[in-house]
Amino acid sequence: MLLQFQIAELASFLKYGITGLSAIAFILSYFLLYREGNRARPRAEYLSSIRMFMWLTLILGVVSAYVALKNPSLPTTPEPRQTTKKSVPGSLFAPKNKKIDLWTVEIFYDKKMRDKALEVQEVVELDETVEVKITLLDKQKRQELQVERNQIRHEATEKKMATGLKDDLKAVLNGNGIGLKLIRSSSPKYISVFLVN
Repeated sequence: MLLQFQIAELASFLKYGITGLSAIAFILSYFLLYREGNRARPRAEYLSSIRMFMWLTLILGVVSAYVALKNPSLPTTPEPRQTTKKSVPGSLFAPKNKKIDLWTVEIFYDKKMRDKALEVQEVVELDETVEVKITLLDKQKRQELQVERNQIRHEATEKKMATGLKDDLKAVLNGNGIGLKLIRSSSPKYISVFLVN
């Protein structure tokens, strides 16, 4: 044969949709005709079947051209969606005039620290790039996580954000202090705050 295509090369045309399928059908019909034409005596029934296949291919090509001309702005692949918000002035986590993904700050508190937890929630919610969750910390969970004092738990890449949060919470905690604790986990853009009595 003059041209030889691997199946993987033909399959790569499918990324173009119906137009690619039409191109594959044209190539296959050419090779069928080429093989039958090289025989000493071409078979009439095969030639008529190949002609029907070629007509079907031609119709498919015309339809794909019509659709492409009618809707030229249709995207071939969807773009990934991102949840972003614009930074607010004085944001804890984002430089000014930059887009950033949402952060999650989860506040765990003892029963006696409920009021402080609500105050901390109000302070953190001032930053629109942060989603705040508040959760009661029971004794079993406290022992399991080995929480002995007020702390902010963060990953190594989140240290700058955790330090900014710590500075903002000093006034709310009235000198009760809050420490930073580096942890190894796989929860990006997530910081946990523990308020214990």
